[in-house]
Amino acid sequence: MSDYQEESSELFQALLRFRRNKSDLRTMGKLCLSEMEVFGIIKGLFEEEDGAVPLRMSEISKKAGLSKPALSQIVNKLEDKGLVERTFSKEDRRATYLRCTDLGLVVYDRERERMSETLNNIVREMGVADSKELIRLLNRLGDIIKENFDAKEQGEVKE
Repeated sequence: MSDYQEESSELFQALLRFRRNKSDLRTMGKLCLSEMEVFGIIKGLFEEEDGAVPLRMSEISKKAGLSKPALSQIVNKLEDKGLVERTFSKEDRRATYLRCTDLGLVVYDRERERMSETLNNIVREMGVADSKELIRLLNRLGDIIKENFDAKEQGEVKE
C-alpha cells in the first residue's frame, strides 16, 4: 500500500466526477472541443490576406498532437457537417489539404462565442484566483501524467 492511498482514492473519485461531467464541457455547442481545436488550427494559423491557405493533414496532426487516424475521424465529422473541405495537391496526390468553408467560418465563430461565454461563467463562479490555481494545477497534472507515460514507454518506473 502506498503512503498516499487516501489521497489517491480521493483524486480518483474527483477525476471520475470530472469525467462524468466533462461531456457537458466537451460539447458546449454543436462542435466538441477536439473539433474546435482542429478547426481553430485550420482557421487561425494559416490565413492570408486573400483568404485561408489550405493546410496539410500532417501539419494539423502535429500541431494538435493527434494521431493521423484520430485527426481523420475529426475531419470526417467536420467535412460531413460541411464545415471543411479536402483538396489534393496536383504535384503530390498523397498530400491532403484542408480549408474552411464559408459555412464553417460562420459556425466556428458562433461556437467560439458560446465556448467563451461558458468559460467566462466558470471563471466568474470560481473566481479569478481559484481559476488561475486550477489552470496551474491542471497544467502540472498534465506534465506529471506525460512524464509518467513517457517513463513507462521507455520501460522506466517513476518513484
